[in-house]
Amino acid sequence: MYKHYIKVDENNNITDAFSSGFQQSQGGEILVADTNERHFNLQILDEYGNFKWKWEDPDIIEVVIPARPSEYYDWNGSAWVVTLTRAKESEGAFLRNTTKEILSFSSCIVHRHIDEIADGGSKRMTDEQYNAELAHRREIREYVDGRIVALEGATQLDDIMNIHDDIAGKLIDEKTRYSC
Repeated sequence: MYKHYIKVDENNNITDAFSSGFQQSQGGEILVADTNERHFNLQILDEYGNFKWKWEDPDIIEVVIPARPSEYYDWNGSAWVVTLTRAKESEGAFLRNTTKEILSFSSCIVHRHIDEIADGGSKRMTDEQYNAELAHRREIREYVDGRIVALEGATQLDDIMNIHDDIAGKLIDEKTRYSC
């Protein structure tokens, strides 16, 4: 016969589960079964790192956590709560990726101009137009850098969402500006 044990924390979350076939009780564990089954495999954590089971004597109850609303949220044990850190991380990645995407719209113009100079043929844009395009690209980088600084200083989710909406609008403006 094998004994199956669990360990629980102060909130009755099951933090460990084992069989006497592999580990001996050290005291303080709860005996939940005397069985012929040698194995006692209980997945303790879910994919978010939250405890998956509770002990409600004499039952092991599965903790059902509702779906995560977005990457901005963390489970606090009883509800999903917004965390500014997670929101800032997510929006920071969005801003960096958006910058790359915005700059990619004008890359074809810049590369075409460089190729035309190298080929010695006619150019579709003057040097003044080319320099203006490079200046615009610098402005985009500076604009996004300013948004990143604002994001780092944000203290409320509304501030973060306003930054997101602002940069998303800029992305749409830039998409309509170019066609290569």
